[in-house]
Amino acid sequence: AGGLSMKVVEEKLLSLQNVDKNFYSIKLHFSKICKKFTESKPIVATIDRSKLGKIMLEKAVKSGAEIKTGMEVREIKKDLIVANGREIKYNYLVGADGSNSTVRKFLGVKTEKILSTLQYTIPQEIQKFEEMEYFFDSRIFNGYFWIFPHKNYTIVGCGCYPKTIWKKSFNLKNTFEKWLKDHQIKTDGLK
Repeated sequence: AGGLSMKVVEEKLLSLQNVDKNFYSIKLHFSKICKKFTESKPIVATIDRSKLGKIMLEKAVKSGAEIKTGMEVREIKKDLIVANGREIKYNYLVGADGSNSTVRKFLGVKTEKILSTLQYTIPQEIQKFEEMEYFFDSRIFNGYFWIFPHKNYTIVGCGCYPKTIWKKSFNLKNTFEKWLKDHQIKTDGLK
């Protein structure tokens, strides 16, 4: 959803000019209790994910990485990959290829848990949010909901590990839609 702790912003040398919003407080909701934590300096910031991706790409290239996109990797060997019908040698291979990662399969790393998430991007002209908020309620499910305001929009979402849900009839989409309605969050016409 584009939320970064200030520690990440500072350690990764992301300019504060690149963030959408800085937050000096965070609201945490637990069942029927709400706690607001406030600091004198920013705790967390939001940044557009595509902007963050471009920044990370620029830093990788400046550090000597060669970026290849649009490549369908068919095979990975110890020091080369076979992609688009040709062999490409590598010194370091970064597996940023998603939840069904070819790199992870090559390394033999098993997927222990897959997190399911849903979210909406709500333009400010539809509904405006000011505070960063997290909602935890074990009576609903073992995940959480979030509201992450950005400069011109807000990301509202939820996530959980579906395999650890105790109810067989659990449906994340239905749970999310009910929560949105209960919190009067407008998503009509949004994907």
